[in-house]
Amino acid sequence: MSRQVSLPPGSSILDRLAFLPAELQVQILFEVLTVSSPCALSLFVPDWGVCSHAASPVNAIYDLQRIDVYIKGAVGARGRFETRVRHDDRDHIPLPLMEQANSGALVREFKRRFPAAMEWALQDLEQRRLRTFEQHWPKGPDDEIGRCMAGGALVFRECDGTARGTRYDDGLDTGGQTPAEGAVLLRHMMLNGVPRDPWQQLRLRRNALTKYRLEMRVFVERGPELLAVDWVAMTQLETLFIDLRAYGRDRGGEDGIRLGAAGMGCLQLRCLVVAGLRSGARYARPAGWRACDWEADETEVDGGVNWVKVFRGAVREGGRLVFVDRRMLDISWEAWGMRAEKEGLLTLAKPEGDGKVKGQSEVVGEFRDAAYLRHVDRVLLNEGK
Repeated sequence: MSRQVSLPPGSSILDRLAFLPAELQVQILFEVLTVSSPCALSLFVPDWGVCSHAASPVNAIYDLQRIDVYIKGAVGARGRFETRVRHDDRDHIPLPLMEQANSGALVREFKRRFPAAMEWALQDLEQRRLRTFEQHWPKGPDDEIGRCMAGGALVFRECDGTARGTRYDDGLDTGGQTPAEGAVLLRHMMLNGVPRDPWQQLRLRRNALTKYRLEMRVFVERGPELLAVDWVAMTQLETLFIDLRAYGRDRGGEDGIRLGAAGMGCLQLRCLVVAGLRSGARYARPAGWRACDWEADETEVDGGVNWVKVFRGAVREGGRLVFVDRRMLDISWEAWGMRAEKEGLLTLAKPEGDGKVKGQSEVVGEFRDAAYLRHVDRVLLNEGK
């Protein structure tokens, strides 16, 4: 028969927490320290708004943004490739994030009153949460970042702090193929880049005697150091998002991406998401594109790289390889919605007889959007030639 502990009146939540078993303390502290992202695709290439626009009826009409998914077959079976995959409320990818609002006095109080449980909760958080990095650019052509980029590397900086004390516990800085003892290895990693590479000409000037090529080596800035990411050491990584919008547009970039993808074969991910490899001029697929053997052919029907074959080695059996692309770099979704409504393809629900008068900002916005639509008409006309 269990004995119920009687707490004095006015006991705080922390007082009550102290009487719970350690396992429940860890679980509760973890929930307090984290918040679930609405969808990881809302954080990936954030200027694209992948999650919010993927299920848009405007996108269904004009095919402005595309999600392709390859699912690797199990035990030697052939995989399955699907294009223009819908992404609605049932398809969100929630991953735990650090709750920044709880990083002050409350966390210090947790550490004081529940040191053991807090240690376990923080360790669990470091392992399970989504770690996001953004591409970092040099301050000058001769600093360390500039030298790395001159050699074709990609340099990233973490968007929020991950150090516990003065020690990093994620296995990125192991310096070898065996993670340091007690290291908490990453499970979910996101590498956000930029739509265009503003430093390509710099690298070309620095490498005038040799042909420039992207090597797709990844470095992470850690204080004064740049640490090379060793995929072999990241034995617990399950999910990886990587933004390659600025690359893969010429043969040199394609060769480097192939080389980088080959080095990722050790990962065996549950899910790999890549952005930008068939965007812009390479977005449209020709008639007969389904004839491509995604697991064997080096190129697609139009001669473009078959990126499924290039990256499929990085995912495990049953794993998902996801490609996110756009027809053009800059899209005004409002303007495309106006076009769809004008053409009778989309009916926008509007209240009847609201009596509202358009303000000056609305009129200016309509002129701006009309100009954008004329630009789009020219783009589509040239694309069809």
